[in-house]
Amino acid sequence: MKTLLLFLLIGSLTSPNDQRLYESGLAFEANQNYEQAMREFNLLLEQYPKSAFADDALLEIGRYHFNQGDAERAKAFLDRIISEYGKSDSSDNAYLLIGRIQLKAGDIDDAYNTFFHLKGAFPESDVLDRDYFYLSIISSRRGQFKKALYFLSQIYTRFSESPVFPDSLYQAAYCYYRIGEPQEALKMIAALNEEGKGEQAVKAEDYTRSLLRFLLKRHYKRAKQYFQMDNPSLLATGEANTLYVQAKKGRFIQMISPGQNRRRNTPGNVRAMYYQNDVGLWFSTGDQLISPSGSVRLIAEGSALQDITSFFLTSSGEIWAFDKKTGLSYVFSKERKLIRKMALGDVDFFKIRRDGRIFVVKNSRNVMEIRTLDGHAIKQFNNFKKIVDIAFDPLDNIYLLTNKGRSLSVLTSDFHVFQSVQLQSITHSSSRYNHLAVDQGANIFLSVSREREILKVY
Repeated sequence: MKTLLLFLLIGSLTSPNDQRLYESGLAFEANQNYEQAMREFNLLLEQYPKSAFADDALLEIGRYHFNQGDAERAKAFLDRIISEYGKSDSSDNAYLLIGRIQLKAGDIDDAYNTFFHLKGAFPESDVLDRDYFYLSIISSRRGQFKKALYFLSQIYTRFSESPVFPDSLYQAAYCYYRIGEPQEALKMIAALNEEGKGEQAVKAEDYTRSLLRFLLKRHYKRAKQYFQMDNPSLLATGEANTLYVQAKKGRFIQMISPGQNRRRNTPGNVRAMYYQNDVGLWFSTGDQLISPSGSVRLIAEGSALQDITSFFLTSSGEIWAFDKKTGLSYVFSKERKLIRKMALGDVDFFKIRRDGRIFVVKNSRNVMEIRTLDGHAIKQFNNFKKIVDIAFDPLDNIYLLTNKGRSLSVLTSDFHVFQSVQLQSITHSSSRYNHLAVDQGANIFLSVSREREILKVY
C-alpha cells in the first residue's frame, strides 16, 4: 500500500495542478488516510471548479460520506455532479449512490425512479449490473416478482463477472418460488451449488435444502439439542445463520454462529427482537428500541410508548409498534413522527414478512389476521389456537408455534398448510416451547426456558 501511495504521489508531481490534487487524493484514499484525501479533493473543487476532475472529486467526497453513514452530506455532493456537470462520466455512479440513499431511507418510489433513469440514460454504464439489482429488489418488495425477474435476467445473462451475480441468482430463486415455479428456482442456484466455495457454498446448500423441502414435501421429523444456556427465550435469526437468543432472566443476548458464540449486554429486559438484513438486530426494552446505531424512543401525542412488546420496520423506514400498556398499535415515519394509531382489536402480538404482509395475532392468541401495510385485512385464520410465536423463512413460508407451544404448523408463502404436527412426536418431549426462529436452510429453532436448551428441528 505504501508503494502505491509513493507511486501515485510521484506521478502527481509531473501533472497539472488539478490532476495532481486529484491523484494525490486517490493516493491518500488508497492508504486509508481519508481526512487528507478529502482535503485534496475539496481543494481541487475550490481552486479548479471547471477542472475535468471536479466531478470525479465530488464523487469521491460523496462516496466517502455515504460510507460514513452521512446520507445528507453525501447526497449534497452527488447532486452537484448532476446539476453542475450534466452527463459526465461520474453521473451514473452519482445516480446509483443517490438511489441507494433513497432506498435506505425508505423512499421506495424515488429510489425506483432514480435507478430506472440511470438504466435509460446510461445504457453502457459500468454500474448497470448493480442498477438492475436494486430495481429487482424494489420490484420484489412491491410484489412484482415477474418484473423483478426481468431485471435479474439482465444481470445473469450479461454480467456473469459482476459482484452482485451470486445475489442476483438468490433473488431470482426467491422470485421464482413466489410465483409458483420452484423448479426454476432450483436452476438459479444449481451453478452456485457446484462452483461455490466457503460461505457462498453453505448459503447455496441452505437455499437448495429449503427449496427441496417444499418442492418434495419433506416434512419436519427430527430434533436435536443445538445449544444450552440458562432461560433462553426470544429467538431471531440473522445473516450467516447467526442465531440471536435472549436470556429471559439476564440482561444479555447470546449470538450463536458457526464457530463462535458472543454475548451482548442489554440496558434492560428485552421485550421483543427483530432482525432485518439491511438494518441488523433491533430489540425493545419496553420503553425504547435499541438499534445498532443507538436507542430510539417513540413519542405518541406527547408521551413515550411504555411497553413495546411487538415491533417491526418496513422497507419504507416506518416503525410499527404495539404498546401493551395502551393496547394500541402505532405507526411512525422514518423520522420517528407519529403517522397514525390503530385499535386492531384484542392484539397479542404481530410480525411482518419481508413482502410487507403483517400477521396480527389477537383474541387471546386464537385468531391470526393477515394485513397489508395500509392496514387492510386480506385473510383471517381461526383454526390455529393459542399461537405462541410466528417466524418466516427466506422463501416467505410461515411457521406457527401453536397450542401453547405444543404444536407446529407450517404454511407455504401463499397460506396453504404444508404440515401440522404435535411437537412431542418430533422432540419426544412434553415440553411447551416458548419461541421459534427459522434460518436460511429452513431449520427451525425452539427455545425451552425451563429445560435450559435450544432445539433444532429439521
